[in-house]
Amino acid sequence: MATNQKVSNPKFEVNMALVRQQAKIDHFDKYIVVKKLGQGSQGAAYQIQRKLDDQVLVYKKIQTFVEEEKDKAYKEVVTMKDLIHPNIVKFEEVFFHEGHIYIVMELCSGGNLENVWKELEKNNKFIPEDVVWKYLAQLSTGLEYLHSNKIIHRDLKPENILLDSEGNVKISDFGVSKIMPEQQIYILYAAGNQLYLCPELVSV
Repeated sequence: MATNQKVSNPKFEVNMALVRQQAKIDHFDKYIVVKKLGQGSQGAAYQIQRKLDDQVLVYKKIQTFVEEEKDKAYKEVVTMKDLIHPNIVKFEEVFFHEGHIYIVMELCSGGNLENVWKELEKNNKFIPEDVVWKYLAQLSTGLEYLHSNKIIHRDLKPENILLDSEGNVKISDFGVSKIMPEQQIYILYAAGNQLYLCPELVSV
């Protein structure tokens, strides 16, 4: 089926409505900001601590000026909120506070794969081969899980591959991902960073 044609996905629309309702409950005061972790095109990421149990987490703070920006953030939440897999970043909650959407997730203290290899390159070092195979195996199982749930990530790159405190891979950033309707089996248009597109989507 050609995917330039819009395909109805009733389950997705129901979940979007639920996420919008959940986000109306302001949970900003539940957390203490520890430090800023980084700044991206969509917003900033902060390490936070939950007051109730002192658990250390992270939230992505997204400024939303128009309704379309809100919908984009909520679509990311819909995509990841029910995902439970050791190689997928775990979603905690979403809320809206003073013009920003906050997406709370588990903290991956090992940073992202891009920064890891850049730090090694500075000292003319490389990721050991056995560790590369470990990353590939974990990445493959994470992707297999996503695809079995009809989710296409569409922006898989080293920057979006995080590592936890034990060096395990966690796939993150579902901002441009797509939940495929049941009757749709493939996509023909590209999204994400062109340097990391799969070959069949690259126009020569």
